[in-house]
Amino acid sequence: MKQGVPQGSVLGLLLFIVYINDIPMSVKHVSKAILFADDTSVIVSDKDHDSFKQKTNLALTSLNQWFYINHLVLNNTKTNVIKFTPKTTARSFGYLL
Repeated sequence: MKQGVPQGSVLGLLLFIVYINDIPMSVKHVSKAILFADDTSVIVSDKDHDSFKQKTNLALTSLNQWFYINHLVLNNTKTNVIKFTPKTTARSFGYLL
């Protein structure tokens, strides 16, 4: 095995957490990443739609770079996007990736 940890090993979860622990640093300039065990959520928000789209694209680009550098692949079938907007007349955009 050139890289990684065998699945089911005693240290596997700890080593995985250490391995991905810097994901929040890769997106902190435009969003907030929250890590919990092997799940990661990235929160992007902005009241201006164009600024929101720009931040979202920057966050996704940063995440793609992080995955590439760390020899990982994002599983698109397990990736979800949730959009939250308030019911008020003021427009606000937020996605949970």
